[in-house]
Amino acid sequence: MIRLAGQTILITRAADQAGELARRIERRGGVPILFPTIAIRPPDSWKECDLEIDALPSYDGIIFTSANGVKCFFGRCVHHGLTADDLRSKLICAVGEQTSRSTKRIGLTVTAVPEKYSALDLARAVGDEFLKGKRYLHPRGNLGDDTLAENFRRRRAHVHPVIVYRTVRPDPESFDRVRTMLLRGEIDVVTFTSPSTFGNFASFFSADEIEQIRPLTRIAALGPVTADAIKQSRMAVDIFAEQASVESLVESICRYFAPGSGRTGSTQPRKPADG
Repeated sequence: MIRLAGQTILITRAADQAGELARRIERRGGVPILFPTIAIRPPDSWKECDLEIDALPSYDGIIFTSANGVKCFFGRCVHHGLTADDLRSKLICAVGEQTSRSTKRIGLTVTAVPEKYSALDLARAVGDEFLKGKRYLHPRGNLGDDTLAENFRRRRAHVHPVIVYRTVRPDPESFDRVRTMLLRGEIDVVTFTSPSTFGNFASFFSADEIEQIRPLTRIAALGPVTADAIKQSRMAVDIFAEQASVESLVESICRYFAPGSGRTGSTQPRKPADG
């Protein structure tokens, strides 16, 4: 097992979801620092979701594209007096290992999980027998797009999205401390687990500060969607975890700093990533 050598890793995911990543970093010898750039909140209204829960018998399946979608939707189902037994007749699709685990944790069997972890890959992975003429409910966050629905529709399936949570920008209490550490080159890796964690992180800093910070740390992205969002902002991704799981992210960071790589802490400017 490759271990970290005291590298300091910034975690930007929501505070209530950062625990597993922090523990895995500590087990490998790293030092996690929590700096949540997103927070998960209920939708402005549950009215539409409640209507769709009442209409569940008309759906053939449910598509989950995040662990938050699983947690928030199932929580609302429980509010209506439903249990996992009431959903077991549905085809269940999940994007990403964490999403799949969350779905199984509530007692559901996952019908389809793509080998790669994006909504587009899910649309490609699902067999025609689960698509043509089928109706799916897609519980998602307010920042979700219609990529998945459009790809399912091309294969003659109907997907109805419903917002079950909002992703908002919090005001981290640790901002001044983290800002100082970043500008001093005291943080080795900044992790991003979704496009919103990156977008909100960037919004905390001025363009000049981003320019100062970038050579002093490494950027780690979880999954292709997150990596693409970072690259679209003309910033390089130094560490990439293709599989959408915290295990994959930590393993990718450890490999980056593996003995013989010549890479140590961020007090020295990093070498630019290829591409």
